[in-house]
Amino acid sequence: GEPSFRISSAKLPACGWRPLDDATLLRFLKADRRGGRFQSQASLKRLQAALQWRRELGIDDVVEFEPPGLQLYKQLRVRPVTGQDYQGRPVQFERLGEFLSQGCAKHCSLEDWIKFYSWDQEMLMNEMRTASLRAGKPVSTFVFCGDFAGFNFRNAYSILANESRLVSNLGRAVERHYPEIAGVIIVFNTPRIFSQVFNIFKSVMDPVTVAKIEIHSGVPLERFLQLMPKEAIPREYGGSCDRNYPHVNSTPTASPTSAAESPSSYTEEKNSCSECQESSDRPRSNGARPSEALTNASSLLKVSVGVLLGILASEAHGDPQRLLPAACVCVIMSASYVLLAG
Repeated sequence: GEPSFRISSAKLPACGWRPLDDATLLRFLKADRRGGRFQSQASLKRLQAALQWRRELGIDDVVEFEPPGLQLYKQLRVRPVTGQDYQGRPVQFERLGEFLSQGCAKHCSLEDWIKFYSWDQEMLMNEMRTASLRAGKPVSTFVFCGDFAGFNFRNAYSILANESRLVSNLGRAVERHYPEIAGVIIVFNTPRIFSQVFNIFKSVMDPVTVAKIEIHSGVPLERFLQLMPKEAIPREYGGSCDRNYPHVNSTPTASPTSAAESPSSYTEEKNSCSECQESSDRPRSNGARPSEALTNASSLLKVSVGVLLGILASEAHGDPQRLLPAACVCVIMSASYVLLAG
């Protein structure tokens, strides 16, 4: 019969249940492991929710029938798979700083973001299936490398109001249904102060999660080469991979079906986010008092800490660990802003 991961949504029962391989079951068990012990009932509940979600949204059909407007998503989130590491895991590079800083969230509704990101995750799962066939063993994780070049502190308020909210929403709506697939997370080309502040926050993070995350101020070519061959590293970082890796296009020509009429409708609180954007874009007086700037920066840090705590609470229930780096980036960005303002 056809492989279980290619069953048409129309052929599935309402609950979405289908045969599953051992590697998938193990991922869901690991997602709810606490104190070294599996929490089988919690994992079963997570798995049932994921299968029903796939059935309701038609996720099993999304690879064969690409969602309308996908080209827009590809212009906003540049994150190709560039090869495999020495363990056979897919390697993905993303222009993370450009995505966060160029106001990409406003171009799609939340509904479209969920649809596109689900397609993205399914393509990544297909990469791992292909890697498994190539290696002759299960490959259930991948290596994520996020380039933070292009990030701009001047957009901090807008990022918190829009991009960080989008990342959080995608985590709740999509990523929690793909647990335990991140093997290594490398964020690079960050300001030096990022790693210093991260060292403070990682003391309160899950040690398993911390072990997956690396932050580098430049391009860590030597570290890349420890994990993967040059053929998997884009040429601009010192490798020899020539796969298409364009810069983020923040003035895209394509439009999604539902976002075309209301490009900024993804936000749940549009008015408040617009105020944040206006605050970010409003010219600041050269005579602004340092104490006022520090107060604003401190408020920004408090908001970011709230974001981190909320996602840490989600992580306590086993939500995907790849969401944590995004939250940490928000906190590190804000803490850096506080220090610079002071």
